[in-house]
Amino acid sequence: MPKDINGRRVSTASIARIREQDAERLSRHRLQPGDVVYSRRGDVERHALISPRETGWLCGTGCLLVRLGPRWPSSVFASFALDRAETREWIVQHAIGATMPNLNTGILTDVPLVMPPDAVLRAFARTGDPLQAFVVARDAEAATLARARDTLLPRLLSGELTVPDAKRLLEARV
Repeated sequence: MPKDINGRRVSTASIARIREQDAERLSRHRLQPGDVVYSRRGDVERHALISPRETGWLCGTGCLLVRLGPRWPSSVFASFALDRAETREWIVQHAIGATMPNLNTGILTDVPLVMPPDAVLRAFARTGDPLQAFVVARDAEAATLARARDTLLPRLLSGELTVPDAKRLLEARV
């Protein structure tokens, strides 16, 4: 959902969940790595680049799914290009609606982007894509560690849990 788009990524802090049978029914909205998801209304200039972590998740009704296709060998490059101030400004200026900006696929199809030569895109992909994957993995690791801290720290401070017990709990999760 749009509230989950933050910093070119999907935030899982308050992500909605649905039953698997509902997800099966909505399977045509499943996300693939390299997809780009935009908020359909409101803060329309923000987007999230879908990583392998979000494979199979669903694009909510408040979002628009952009599947870049083979013309863009690096979805990471495309995401950075879409995040440029000039591009974001263009999207806002072309959004429909005076009270609340709205996007549609036609507007996103017309976004002007500079296409570097294929050799440059491929070179960027060889370096930039693995770096992006590393950042996503470290973010996920940091979130896991923050959850462990938030779960254990109050219990440790209150004396309800000892350090050796906390270590055993963490080792059992790994």
